Amino acid sequence: SPVLFLISSDLPSEGGLQRNTSVHKASLSVAMLLVMSLLVASPVLFLISSAPSANKNTPCKNQDDDVTCGTRVKTCGSTACRDAGARMESSLTWKVDPCKDFYRFACGGWGRRHGLYAQQAHVDAEIRHLLEERTRTG
Repeated sequence: SPVLFLISSDLPSEGGLQRNTSVHKASLSVAMLLVMSLLVASPVLFLISSAPSANKNTPCKNQDDDVTCGTRVKTCGSTACRDAGARMESSLTWKVDPCKDFYRFACGGWGRRHGLYAQQAHVDAEIRHLLEERTRTG
């Protein structure tokens, strides 16, 4: 390079200094090559090391599992939790696609399984009794 040439031309030619300039130029060239290769290789190595691995061992068999891959979900195993879960599950209508009609999927079986129509007669009788009692008393 021109800078190295100017520096080496200013050195005295006597002794071993002139012969060492070629060694200095060669070592400088090797150092520059090393720096350039590190500058090129470091981003590539970073990208390779930070890329997600396709061979990671995860407990999930597929993406449709109920639990998130790689995490453990705490579940309640008491009788009350199991009963509540069973009641919620009985309210679901499994024949309906939740992506198309989520309300019918989640709530479609609730009224049918909880006997709202069977209790309607009792509620009507209670309301009738309260209304008749109020009209008699004034």
